[in-house]
Amino acid sequence: YSNRIFGNRVVVYLGEISYSLYLMHAFVNIVGKQVVEKIHYFNSPSRLFLMVFLEVLLVVPVASFTFHFIEKPLREKIVSLNFPRAKSSIEPLPELP
Repeated sequence: YSNRIFGNRVVVYLGEISYSLYLMHAFVNIVGKQVVEKIHYFNSPSRLFLMVFLEVLLVVPVASFTFHFIEKPLREKIVSLNFPRAKSSIEPLPELP
C-alpha cells in the first residue's frame, strides 16, 4: 500500500522539489499575507482561509520554477566542477569475531 502512495508521480515530484518548497513557502507566505491584508472587508476566518488557499496555490509553481531554473542547474554545475570529496574522519568499526 505504501508503494502506491510513495510511488505516485505527484508525491515523488513533491519530494524532488521539497527543498524548494521549504524555502519558498516563507516567501509566498509573506507576500500572500501582505496581499490579503490589503483586502480589508474580509473577516478573520475568511482572511485566514484566503491566505492558506493562496499560499498552497502559489507555493508549488514558485517552488517548481526555482527547482528547475535555479536549484537543479546550480547542482549540476557544482557536480560538474568535480570537487574532491572530503575524507571521513570516522573509522569503521572493527568486525566482530
